[in-house]
Amino acid sequence: MKDCSLKNCNRKAVVDGKCILHCNKNDYSTDFRNTGFLNDFYNSLAEYIRDRILELATVKIPEDLILDVLKSESTYDIEAAVYSAFDKVNVTIKDIQFPARDGRDLFDYVNILEKPSGIHFMDCTFKTFSLPINKVELFFDSCKFYNNWFIQNHKLLDNYPNVLYQQCIFHNSTSISSTEEEELKVIDNNLFSDCTFLDNLSLNNTIFKKPIFKNTNFKVFSIESLTIRDSIIKDRFLLNSYELAAVNFENTMFEEKVELKENEIQQLELSDCNFNKLADFFESTFQNFIAHKCIFFNFAGFENCKFGINEDVSSNLVSKFNYVTFLDFVNFRNTTFYSGLNIANINYSIPPNFLNVSIEMSNTNRETFRIIKNSFDNNGNFIEGNKYYVNEMIKFREEAINAKNTSTRFLLFIYRNTSEYGQSYTKPILYIISTSILYWLSIIGYENNWLYQFTPSIDFSINYIAEIANGVASHIIPFSHILREGMEFISLLFYVSFTSFIWLIILAIKRNTKR
Repeated sequence: MKDCSLKNCNRKAVVDGKCILHCNKNDYSTDFRNTGFLNDFYNSLAEYIRDRILELATVKIPEDLILDVLKSESTYDIEAAVYSAFDKVNVTIKDIQFPARDGRDLFDYVNILEKPSGIHFMDCTFKTFSLPINKVELFFDSCKFYNNWFIQNHKLLDNYPNVLYQQCIFHNSTSISSTEEEELKVIDNNLFSDCTFLDNLSLNNTIFKKPIFKNTNFKVFSIESLTIRDSIIKDRFLLNSYELAAVNFENTMFEEKVELKENEIQQLELSDCNFNKLADFFESTFQNFIAHKCIFFNFAGFENCKFGINEDVSSNLVSKFNYVTFLDFVNFRNTTFYSGLNIANINYSIPPNFLNVSIEMSNTNRETFRIIKNSFDNNGNFIEGNKYYVNEMIKFREEAINAKNTSTRFLLFIYRNTSEYGQSYTKPILYIISTSILYWLSIIGYENNWLYQFTPSIDFSINYIAEIANGVASHIIPFSHILREGMEFISLLFYVSFTSFIWLIILAIKRNTKR
């Protein structure tokens, strides 16, 4: 039989040119039915670790005795027999493919892995669900996990990034969980550095005393979905330069700084979360964003972010901040909301910064525009605030149309068409010119009696109505001394129009310079 095809391995090949340690493994039932397969792996792993211990041991000890200790179910034998050989011996296990396991088996390889002081797994593959090892210091370096993986609170072997998992790939669901009856679990160590998650990463009912992620940010990594629920994050939470399909933080407290910068997230949902320190989402992209009943105790930054999908104005993609409280400054500067924004129910103590924000109009409500307008007004930026005042008026008119409020609709119709809600000074100027021409033609028509020439049959009626209207108009004191005799009522209408247009011109000039 040929030797294993893997370099520097002298074991006999058993499957596809590889030995029992390095060959591909299947699910537990398949490997278990393969007679002797799991037992052979158990014995070969013991021999492999024995060889590593012999290389590192500071005392000479028989090989068979080391094997006996490795296969012993009791760790007491280590203390009694070969403590000096195992004490502070950190074994590196490289390129081994670990099969699925059952803790009830006599050949469960966890019994072997519990014997060294520390283990550095390098480029290894795991088909099992977990390694329930509590006393041995561990480090998973560039490993692959193919089944659902349950994270344990392992002791940490010293390594450069000081994390439990470095550059690992998780092909299936990865999780920390506990039943409702259990107390919160505790994770004492940094967990991930530059890892890729091809399925869900679910962290529930846990107290994290150290950062969950310590990435180098050298390149973009991916997580299919990330869920953190009913947990407490006591140290910094930094997750930058990732691609994520879905992120869900629910009923979780972040006690230190939170960074979600330069990420591409399809769906982000924050529910009942507290952010005690700075929360920075700089230059991240969120296709669908919902925050509900969250409290930001410190600065919250959404600068240069993009919400929604470009050219997609679906109402389902409106970015929503429902009953979110900002107790410190929140920054939305240079942010784009492609599908609209809803902040009608937010609470804030300091006016937010919306400078250079772009917001899709159709899915954004009036209260949102009012809040944005007031934020500029409170900061003295009245010119920018006036732009959002126009949006507020447009939404107010839509509400009046939907409520069938005829008088308000008419007033807003006149306001929009005469000055674009106080923003345009050219429109009222044009109205003054056209109205002046019309007034001039009315005077000429009166002096030449054009109206009576065209309507001789109703001459009496027109004279009667005109006398009453002119009499009423002549007694309106502010205008009585400037009304044209015989045309008092017509003059009054034109003077009121001129006054209104002049006021709109002044208003528009002020709003385009300062209010």
